Amino acid sequence: MMENPADNKDKVFKGQLADENFILFFRKHWLYMIPAILIFILMCSIVAGAITAIVFYDLYKISSSLHYFVTTFSLIIFLAYTHWFFIKILDHFLTICILTDRRLLALSKSVYIKDLKEIADIGTIQEVKEDQEGLIKNFLKYGDIVITFASSSAIMILRDVPNVEFHFRALMRAREELIEKQRPKEIAVEANPVE
Repeated sequence: MMENPADNKDKVFKGQLADENFILFFRKHWLYMIPAILIFILMCSIVAGAITAIVFYDLYKISSSLHYFVTTFSLIIFLAYTHWFFIKILDHFLTICILTDRRLLALSKSVYIKDLKEIADIGTIQEVKEDQEGLIKNFLKYGDIVITFASSSAIMILRDVPNVEFHFRALMRAREELIEKQRPKEIAVEANPVE
């Protein structure tokens, strides 16, 4: 008697199939956010410096219109960039890659503009390449995974993958297990001894 497989439909993530098992997920490496963080720190320093200069040098006594202009302009720039910075952080956390025993899902969503979903069947993967060039990428163990599919010349590139060696091995292991499951079972033929 066959047992019913566990119903995994929408168990770990929305869109998970009933007979699909979740393996792992990952986001881009944290180094991807460094430019936005450095610019944010620079903008905060500039705005703080401008406001300090106004207060320290008594610029508001010299020209009230200059004082209001600098303060208003600084706050508008600061608020606009702060909004942009937190949108970048949300984009970072909403861009994920999910690996299951049957599919690879690359989901990229932004707050306002972007909603991209790429789904690849693991059985159609022909070649997987790990690209980890450079001293920083090797030291911090991140890189790109380039996936080529058998049915067409389509290529999927997963950029800034953290711990790229681990995720590369996990993808290859999932692919090999799926191929092994799909391979027809060999029937052992017993030889009858001749009497």
